[in-house]
Amino acid sequence: MLSPTGMSLKSIGLLYSDIPLKKTEISSETIKNMDLFFEANPREFQEYSIQDAKIVLWHGLVVQDSHFELTKKYSVPVTLSSLASSFLTKELVNQGVGTYHPKTLNGLISVKDLPKLMTPSGIELSNDLHEYIDYFLGSYHGGRNESYLYGVVKGEFYDYDLPGAYPTAMAMLDYPNWNSKKMIGVMSGNDFLQREGVSRLIRSYTALKIQFEFPPSVRFPNLPVRLDFSSIIFPLTGETFCTGHEFVLAMQLGCRIQILGGVIIPFVERTEKPQKRVVPLDVKREPLLDELHEKYLDILKNIS
Repeated sequence: MLSPTGMSLKSIGLLYSDIPLKKTEISSETIKNMDLFFEANPREFQEYSIQDAKIVLWHGLVVQDSHFELTKKYSVPVTLSSLASSFLTKELVNQGVGTYHPKTLNGLISVKDLPKLMTPSGIELSNDLHEYIDYFLGSYHGGRNESYLYGVVKGEFYDYDLPGAYPTAMAMLDYPNWNSKKMIGVMSGNDFLQREGVSRLIRSYTALKIQFEFPPSVRFPNLPVRLDFSSIIFPLTGETFCTGHEFVLAMQLGCRIQILGGVIIPFVERTEKPQKRVVPLDVKREPLLDELHEKYLDILKNIS
């Protein structure tokens, strides 16, 4: 959670070669039989285990330092993504963009506070929030993996992945313009697309409940349908919730869609493009951090 996906403990240890924190090397066969390794060489087993713990401890402390440097919050972030989120929020404030706050109605109910919203008091105090939040919840189906064959595979096979796909896509999102929210009634997909336009749907938070039917020639329909709490299929026809982006793609594939209801919240209009800003990586360390690093070194030296 505190390292890039696929980065091994050995790679993390190499980041701190000045300490040094090189991971102890043992054979792959030994790794498969750690119980035998412990019985035959308890001293080496202990050194191997403690070195791994040192790497994890030091990396966590360094990330904690980075969190303090970037956000002035002295704690270990849950993930690198949460650290990036905190840093981005801080930079937005520094650049005069302002702080984004979730939609709050009457100062009582936030879109992030679903348990409070889904109560008699919450529904009454949230104005119309409870009327359209279900569309967004129903439209979230998670990521999609594509497998064209299944069963036992002999020989090599390739699993193609797009590194950073989610944050790259999310970088195109913007703040919602709550004042321009519009509820969608029953209408055909063609009428809806003609009325709103592709560019508006792409630059908005749109969630719809629909009935759909793809042409038989479509090999890979893109609209997910839930079978139960753990299974999702992509059939040629059915009824489901979807986002505006999924709707646009389905229409481009020739899908016939009947909208049963939904909501569209456009992005805020930007009159000026934000200025690019280069953040230097060699941030000057504060005296407090230097003192803490000395303490961390002492801690590692005393671990045996």
